Amino acid sequence: MHHTQSVCLCLLLLFSTRMSAVDVGQKIVDAAKTQIGKTTSYDSSYRSLSYPNGDPPIEVGVCTDVVVRALRKGMSIDLQKQVHEDMKQNFSVYPPNWGLSRPDKNIDHRRVPNLKAYFERKGYRLNINTNVASFLPGDIVTCTVARKLPHIMIVSDRKTDKGVPLIIHNIGFGTEEEDRLYWFPLTGHYRLSDTPERVAPPSNNAVRIYQVGSRNDGGTLSGIAKLFYGKSSQWRRIHEANRDLIPNPDVIRKGMTLTIPD
Repeated sequence: MHHTQSVCLCLLLLFSTRMSAVDVGQKIVDAAKTQIGKTTSYDSSYRSLSYPNGDPPIEVGVCTDVVVRALRKGMSIDLQKQVHEDMKQNFSVYPPNWGLSRPDKNIDHRRVPNLKAYFERKGYRLNINTNVASFLPGDIVTCTVARKLPHIMIVSDRKTDKGVPLIIHNIGFGTEEEDRLYWFPLTGHYRLSDTPERVAPPSNNAVRIYQVGSRNDGGTLSGIAKLFYGKSSQWRRIHEANRDLIPNPDVIRKGMTLTIPD
């Protein structure tokens, strides 16, 4: 009897967690859709923003603004404030891609690599899986456009006739809902919920997470490759998997979180 109750309780908890993620995701999708027809152009110019809750004019934006606005409107999460506060305390673990020596509340939350690092630290990361069943409305996915440009999108609640989820993003023409989930190589998959926790990757598509400096890696990709593959020459595999975080393979920082492919 006790065993049966335990099983039922576990199933209830799993169902509740799933429903929590679904509810949260729908709020994000609904908020993202309100931008369609309002944000009609793409403008990546640097802007001085108010703080907190700073935002460019709704008519313009970049891919990250779609996510920032959706989380702010749908979940009352101000990524400008959250990312800035985390970077003030943990600046060294964020990507050193822009040569900055301190956080910048005007732009940090509008950069895809920074959002990836923040979502990772919050425990929102999921395993990258191309199976359509692995995507829920409101999931946030990142990819690489033209082999070098980081991009971020929100999974919609609508699907194609083949069952592929549409995505909501701004890739150059304002906020749009499109069939582009599989157009570009995926580099990240994240899901917000009321009770976020890090999800272990399944063994059939293993992905390892490594924090630079947590072992004797010498602070280099070749040193990390030596730890995981036994050969320092394999550093390119790690660089390719983390290209949006470390465009320059010679510049990595202690505390950065990297994906180590099998």
